[in-house]
Amino acid sequence: MKFFNYKILSIGLFLFIAVGCEEILDIEPEDRVDLDVLYETPTDAEAGLVGIYFESFRQFLPDMIFNANLSSNDFYDAQRGAANRPVNFRPALRIDNDGGVSTDWRLAYSAIQRANLLIESVSEIPEIQFSEGSTGGVSRRTEIIAEARFMRAWLYYILTMNWGNVPLVTGFPTTSDPGANNVEASSRDEVMVQVNEDLLFAEENLPWNHNNIRDFPVDEEQVGPVLNSKGRPTKGAAKMMLAKIHLMQQEWQQAIDKVDDVINSGEFSMVENWTDIFHNTGGQNTTESIWEVQSEQGEFNNTGGYFFRTESSSRASGRFSSYSLFEGDEADPRDVRQGFSFRPSTNDPVNFITVLKYYNRGGGFGTSDPFNFVLLRLAEAYLIKAEALNEIAYGNQESLDLINAIRTRATGEFDGVVYTGIDSARFEDLTDQQQFRDFVREERARELMYEGHQWYDLLRYDSYDGGTRAVQATSLDLSEEGADPRKILLPIPDREIRVNTSLSQNGGY
Repeated sequence: MKFFNYKILSIGLFLFIAVGCEEILDIEPEDRVDLDVLYETPTDAEAGLVGIYFESFRQFLPDMIFNANLSSNDFYDAQRGAANRPVNFRPALRIDNDGGVSTDWRLAYSAIQRANLLIESVSEIPEIQFSEGSTGGVSRRTEIIAEARFMRAWLYYILTMNWGNVPLVTGFPTTSDPGANNVEASSRDEVMVQVNEDLLFAEENLPWNHNNIRDFPVDEEQVGPVLNSKGRPTKGAAKMMLAKIHLMQQEWQQAIDKVDDVINSGEFSMVENWTDIFHNTGGQNTTESIWEVQSEQGEFNNTGGYFFRTESSSRASGRFSSYSLFEGDEADPRDVRQGFSFRPSTNDPVNFITVLKYYNRGGGFGTSDPFNFVLLRLAEAYLIKAEALNEIAYGNQESLDLINAIRTRATGEFDGVVYTGIDSARFEDLTDQQQFRDFVREERARELMYEGHQWYDLLRYDSYDGGTRAVQATSLDLSEEGADPRKILLPIPDREIRVNTSLSQNGGY
């Protein structure tokens, strides 16, 4: 199996930028960066695109999945509200000790600026130079812009969902004057408008797959796989992100339309063996995967020792809030998703568990067991459609069939244990819209556990009914030091506020 070698790509990109900087030093000093010397050929454009991926995936992505998992109700500490437990981190956040989220803010905006520069500059390269990379009537130049706009949309989605109102920057700075570059924060609604525009452009101009694209113009052994794999956004990924946004905005039919395009595209199919999605001899990137971030042995930055460590670690375990979500038990193992996601701790099997999904068998922060992050997959399209159909009208048979298509395959053998399977859902047991709604939400939690979705689902559910699920999941509703419901939003880096005087700190910090 080949994985995306971030290190070599980053070195190549650094050398490319360094050459550009040397050329800049040769011209008369100005307060504006000469963008023309950075992107002159398709090779330059491809390198710039890889730079966006590198900045987005190397640390920002694992960090945000880690924070989302810790914040959600997938994972509670044994004593809810005990501030000294590692899984309860939001009450302890302070401006002078923000848990590293200031780095994530910086990385996100660095990637956004790379995207802005690429989007502005690539259109100046003659389109005829990209002809051999064209697919489906869309020039490779337009596809590069679409990939960059997808990544910008994804980054802004993560930023606004975690920080709330954030600066919306869609152009590369034209001056080095810090004061001229101060940008006021835009509301979440305003940011989501831009996210939607970028995703619509990506949806229109990205291909369903990258099988026919030319190789990146350097060593194919090192970078070819990611450019011809599910590691890059596609039309399907754009439609899935749009469907998630429609779901958040309670636009049920629009969400159905987008996932129907994905389901009926012929590009994806559900895998028979559920565990193959994450660990398989064929090299991951299964038929179910829509967008999957590639990794390589020795290069991966996992999502943090609190979750994915060996059981000998003092941080190996935490109280799992959702034992009751799964059918069966140790004496009667039924749902393979439970066995693959976590197991009872050998130290205290009643109160603690050890997380296994994305388990780092090398121990600690080692990299001996690389794996890909599956960010979007077909099962979620089924779940989105089932949820939206029920919101339109209770009792739709297709919504039940979609849920059971997911539940039927939750069987098989893992780690020497045979899981016999779980019962199909029935309308006889789910007798009204609310019961079916709750069941679909539980099925999302079971199917997508530890994949970074549940936190955003809690925020979405609270936006529907004014609930406090997210606040309760983070123990911000309790009377303990540092607890404040306003900490549902992460702190804006203090340095950013000092530099950009147009910004103000989020409440609770």
